[in-house]
Amino acid sequence: MLLSAYLRFKICWRATWPLWISLLCMTSASAAAPLAKESQTVLRVGVVSRLGQDLWFKASGEDQHLPYTVQWVNFDAAPPAMDALLADSIDTFWGGDTPAVFLAYNQRDAKVVAASEKGLFGALLVAKDSPITTVEQLKGKKIAVYRGSGFHNSLLSILQDHGLSADDVQLSYLAPAEGLAALTQGRVAAWGIWDPNAAIAEKTFGARILTTPRTFSLGLQFASQKTLADKGKSQALQDFLFAQLPRDRLATRAPATVGGAAKRKRPISAL
Repeated sequence: MLLSAYLRFKICWRATWPLWISLLCMTSASAAAPLAKESQTVLRVGVVSRLGQDLWFKASGEDQHLPYTVQWVNFDAAPPAMDALLADSIDTFWGGDTPAVFLAYNQRDAKVVAASEKGLFGALLVAKDSPITTVEQLKGKKIAVYRGSGFHNSLLSILQDHGLSADDVQLSYLAPAEGLAALTQGRVAAWGIWDPNAAIAEKTFGARILTTPRTFSLGLQFASQKTLADKGKSQALQDFLFAQLPRDRLATRAPATVGGAAKRKRPISAL
């Protein structure tokens, strides 16, 4: 059931790592020092999708070789993870680009520390028996989406590309499980959602992809100012980011800036 989502995840996640940017190297002098072999640091990482960073770390076995502890904290989507980040309940999380707009607008106590060209695959879905075949036919109809998620921004772009705006439709802000129920029960005409939820809706409930964004949401790594100011956590976060780079790209980094990731010999491309 999740195979389609995983394949799309693998393409979106791994193919775009050349575009990752670590701001920690430029903003944290302490990040240049490698981590102690047995650090007591705990990095609290938010997971906003079942195809999150925890999946890759566990499947590759890389989580067994970290010189610090990673505590995974699950969320339905990026907005509640952002709330947790600002409340100091987590240290970092990977999500779409919409939360970055929130940060810029509200000037909150967090930063984007890394970015990739693409986030998770997302699509605008309709029910299997829906007569709707074009985005234009959604005018005046209800569309479910998670407010503030990466696909929220993608949905607005889709509407704009087809000559519509948010005022031309009725946006229904629902969590993923609620959105699926609303679509299958006919309470909304379409649902904007990311994988693996999109793949589950397709394979299990026969939902049909109406369209996909012209460009997918950016994938961004967020971290709190408090985390970046903490020597141990900032070092752990930088190592956490570099651990996910393909091994040949690690070789191009200065060993001192990569921390434990440069020293671990286990291949991290098991996926």
